Amino acid sequence: MGFFSNLKCKIGLHEWSKLSSKVVDNCIQKRKCKNCDLEDSETNHEWSIPEYTSIERCEKNKSCMHCQEVETELVHIWNPWQYESPKSCDLIRNCDKCKSVQEKRKASNNDHVFGISEQLGPNLFLHKCSRCGFELKNQSR
Repeated sequence: MGFFSNLKCKIGLHEWSKLSSKVVDNCIQKRKCKNCDLEDSETNHEWSIPEYTSIERCEKNKSCMHCQEVETELVHIWNPWQYESPKSCDLIRNCDKCKSVQEKRKASNNDHVFGISEQLGPNLFLHKCSRCGFELKNQSR
């Protein structure tokens, strides 16, 4: 091993061999630095298309076609956002698939229903939400 090769390895610029072929039932592939013999490994799965585990659940499983490892993820099917109550501008939505999961979101300025604005001064306005009573000052609409 030459001086420059050694220097490259010391700063992490290794000269890697090709990844080894996959072993039966294992997706870990190994490689070695051609200069300092440092070993490294990489896991490369070949995933199937994720499928729901049941009609009522939001879990999707995918499995590696090589080593059979399984990964699960949650994929909800959300209904549109709706106001939480008649006097609130906070929003909620429910999962249409599992029915048990609900997501909430605090109201942003775009969620309020502003009625008639009151001018408090030459460039000062008061906007009041007709739904929840939220007041927004100093911004013309």
